Amino acid sequence: MGSNTSISKPSSSLMHFNAVNKIPLHVWVKICSYLYPSQLARLSQMNRAMYEMITSLGTWTEILKRAHPDRLDRVILGLPIPKSHMLYVLAMSFRICEQCFRYCRVVGHKNRACLPLPIPISLSPGQSGEHTPCTVRLCLACRRTHFKKHPEPIPSALQTRLRDAVDLTLKYGREAVRAATKVRGGKPTCLKESVVLGFARKQYGGDVALAARDQPVCDSLKKCAGRQYMYHSRMIIVATGTPWVDHMASELGETLSFAIGDLLLEDS
Repeated sequence: MGSNTSISKPSSSLMHFNAVNKIPLHVWVKICSYLYPSQLARLSQMNRAMYEMITSLGTWTEILKRAHPDRLDRVILGLPIPKSHMLYVLAMSFRICEQCFRYCRVVGHKNRACLPLPIPISLSPGQSGEHTPCTVRLCLACRRTHFKKHPEPIPSALQTRLRDAVDLTLKYGREAVRAATKVRGGKPTCLKESVVLGFARKQYGGDVALAARDQPVCDSLKKCAGRQYMYHSRMIIVATGTPWVDHMASELGETLSFAIGDLLLEDS
């Protein structure tokens, strides 16, 4: 009687692991150099091999060096330096531009447009010829550059609409109305909304930033402070061996309030 020999198919995770390791490391480094930090973070979630490769990239140290060179020493004991820097960069993702890696300061507590904002972009077309949509956080300067290359169309309903200059100032800001007034000449009481909208988009870098012009920055600061607190807590716990529950119970509220206060003070 013949034996019933069956060969099980390898799991998808094992197949992905083999695919990652078949490609030389320097090739992966080259591929990752074309990706934004948020894309690298998503890619690291694919499997263990990809996670270990991405957390070992020197890219994270370079990003932190350009964003906050005085915080390169904030590493977690027992973790490789690039991995620590990756965790810290992701903790500050609400403040770091993914294009130029600049750490953005807060300008007014009701102006979220001063922070990096999620802007939809299109990656290069693949074999299918279709552009892949993606969203990355860009600072004001990078948003302006992106808007120059990819201007947003003016809605047809606004092409010929005239509105009072005071109403346009409340909606789009004083600078946009002032620029439109210079083009028109004199001090007109009514302006074309399409012209004012065009100047406002150039000033803030598109509609997403224009909508965030009067939004408070508190929510973004709280999220950033909370993430930094978790990172610093891990540093302390690993360094001192303090139990996580005791540390959280004794220091969470106090440290979080100080973290938010520090973020506000450093930008004042």
